[in-house]
Amino acid sequence: MRAGVIAMLFVACSISIWTQQPPDFFDEQPKAPPPNTIEVRFAIGQNALLCDHFQLLVKDHRKILINGLFSSRFQLPTSSGIFIHRDSLDMRISCGAYHWHFQHAPRRIFLSGWWWIGTDYPPFQRAFREPLFDDAAWVQYLIVDPSADSGFSMYHRCPMALQNQQPGPCFPD
Repeated sequence: MRAGVIAMLFVACSISIWTQQPPDFFDEQPKAPPPNTIEVRFAIGQNALLCDHFQLLVKDHRKILINGLFSSRFQLPTSSGIFIHRDSLDMRISCGAYHWHFQHAPRRIFLSGWWWIGTDYPPFQRAFREPLFDDAAWVQYLIVDPSADSGFSMYHRCPMALQNQQPGPCFPD
């Protein structure tokens, strides 16, 4: 009986890991989403954040390019040519009570593939174990993993010494 309960817990935990693989587990490339599609996954710390729908707002200066509520994936707009000449985009993403803001996002962010969005806390995942993050209270990240191109990441870190200072780098607008 006890062995059965332990086996059920192991299976439940394993399913959770397979449905949302945090960036540390990129040993195998996930299956590419359909063409002209971006698949989005969220994590808080080492845990998946299940998000039925997320809000995405993308602006170029004051012009709104995308504003909508999406499921775990979304189609790139057929007018995606609007991004071709944009060198610096402002992105706001929300999933429930969690919010991320990435400024100066390059236009390459809209290549078909994966977005991994989250907030990590010490002890950090492998990707954030470097001197730049030694004094961070948390790191918000966006990892872009295109299907047919090289990826990149963006992050916003909160220095521990400033984590309670308002306004400040730990309280983005």
